[in-house]
Amino acid sequence: MRTGRLSSLKKATNGFKDHVPGQLINNSASCNWSSLFLCDFIMPDFLPDGPAPGIPDYSFGLFHSGSLAGEYSLQSDSWSPQDVHAGQICFLPPGHHINWHWWPLKNDKPLKLVIAHLSFELVGKKALEVFDVDPGRVEVKTALIAADPLLQQLILALKNEVERGNPSGALYGETAAEMMAIHLLTKHCVVRPEMASCKQGLSSGQLRKVFEYVDIHLDREISLNELAGLAGMSGYHFLRMFKRSTGLTPLQYMIRRRMETAKELLTRTKLSITEVALEAGYENTSHFINLFKRYTGVTPAVFRRKL
Repeated sequence: MRTGRLSSLKKATNGFKDHVPGQLINNSASCNWSSLFLCDFIMPDFLPDGPAPGIPDYSFGLFHSGSLAGEYSLQSDSWSPQDVHAGQICFLPPGHHINWHWWPLKNDKPLKLVIAHLSFELVGKKALEVFDVDPGRVEVKTALIAADPLLQQLILALKNEVERGNPSGALYGETAAEMMAIHLLTKHCVVRPEMASCKQGLSSGQLRKVFEYVDIHLDREISLNELAGLAGMSGYHFLRMFKRSTGLTPLQYMIRRRMETAKELLTRTKLSITEVALEAGYENTSHFINLFKRYTGVTPAVFRRKL
């Protein structure tokens, strides 16, 4: 999985750097960072017009030497003037495009730009794990110029690590990527409010459809995405709304239904314990017996003898 994600980041970065009118002097290709990719450029004094295309990941551009003057446009026909100085950061959310016109400048120092691409999947994962927020509700605003000392220091530290040949290993970049993702969510994102229906839980029709589906397919594994699809929503939303509606997670509900089914089979049929386990959706009889005892206080055999 790491290799695939790194390949995706490289592909996105390669597509982006083709629109950066500078000389690529370094990148993090050899660092094996799965959630982060870095490119360092020396830019010419005169920059031709954009555009730069949107890519699937978050992009952070830091000018760490020299300055610029010009105008830019973000996915529209309106243009805004802008001066850019060393230490300022531009960040673009996934899919956002930017066009620019830059004027020729005489710089005492060479114009240098480092671009960091941060995994879209990592930011979504941290939104869920750290802030308990559905990634689909996270919105990061496009900003051509932002002052962010922490982000600046992280990008410069990563640049230095790449220049030294990544002596700290892959964990260095992965740790920095997680810090960047959490910082981005803390300081630069807007969380769209939940829909009213999300706060109220599932409708009676949605619940009935889920309950019927579970009963029909109780003898096999049922995934969260299957159930979420019945309700027409993401797995995250379904999990939250199902618990609001029932007081149980989908897994807890399925275990309860399986145990109720097992009790009914033990009461009404002469099926063996193994056969009851299979009918209730458990191929491992020992696992079924342990769960049944935890749920009822007795083993299936004892439960049947007490009838």
